Amino acid sequence: QREGRSLDDLELTVAGLALDICVRATALDAAALGFKTQIILEGCRAVDQRPEALRALASELKQAGIELVSERELALSTSIARDRANATETVQVGRTRGRHQQ
Repeated sequence: QREGRSLDDLELTVAGLALDICVRATALDAAALGFKTQIILEGCRAVDQRPEALRALASELKQAGIELVSERELALSTSIARDRANATETVQVGRTRGRHQQ
């Protein structure tokens, strides 16, 4: 934990080559350490392209709590998170101003 935050609060997004080797190992390690982990599917390519191998890999990753996302889903969730952070910051600034005025 750092500054009152746990690893559960931190997110790791992974992409790269090869999905079934390097990306898989990185994502599984991160999830095991407690990071919320996502893999951007369009940013990856597996060495083993057989459909059954890809299905087994997807199943393994999902069972480990790893989210498989598209670039669009990631962009949308990032935008929503940014809007929430800005709204929280606005509320906190408003509360701080209110305290100084009293």
